[in-house]
Amino acid sequence: MRQLFDYIEGLTLTQGRFEGQPFKLHQWERRFIRGAFGTDGDAGLSVARANGKSTLDAAICCVASARSGGRYILRAREGLQGRG
Repeated sequence: MRQLFDYIEGLTLTQGRFEGQPFKLHQWERRFIRGAFGTDGDAGLSVARANGKSTLDAAICCVASARSGGRYILRAREGLQGRG
């Protein structure tokens, strides 16, 4: 799991007030990632607006893409949520 955290924290934020800074995982993000990439590989996340979900989703997509045969699903509740 340490390598996974290191990979994500090696990414650079590209938008917003933290643009250009390295990605820093919060404890709730680490717990979620442990569930998503743990032995079960199952996790769900429900967080209020403007709390970094899209950024975390993008980081997870980078990880899944970097892994061979990685599969991932990101789901928006409404069409407007799925827009970037």
